[in-house]
Amino acid sequence: MGSEIYTYQIIADAENDIDEIVKHISVVLSNPEAAEKFLADLEQKLEQLCEMPKMGKIVENEFNKRKDFRRVIINNYDLYYFINDEDRIINVLRVVSARRDQHLILSSIIK
Repeated sequence: MGSEIYTYQIIADAENDIDEIVKHISVVLSNPEAAEKFLADLEQKLEQLCEMPKMGKIVENEFNKRKDFRRVIINNYDLYYFINDEDRIINVLRVVSARRDQHLILSSIIK
């Protein structure tokens, strides 16, 4: 079963997204406990994705040329990723607030 588990890679844009989310929750909202919970929930979701990479919903819109571009929800945030089955890697592209313009986000990340 160990060979079936994937790993994950968080690209720079997603790292920046996560840093901004944590800073916003901790500093702007003055709730460091909620920021820690977000990080714990994110880690849990990434572990789930490594075990079940296709659990996310396939993103369908006019920008999507990939058949493996997916989205999962973590609290009030959307995590966008694609699966590299050959190398068994989940590539995390963005983590953004569900309140943001998803159409704009998708147009910038789907190639």
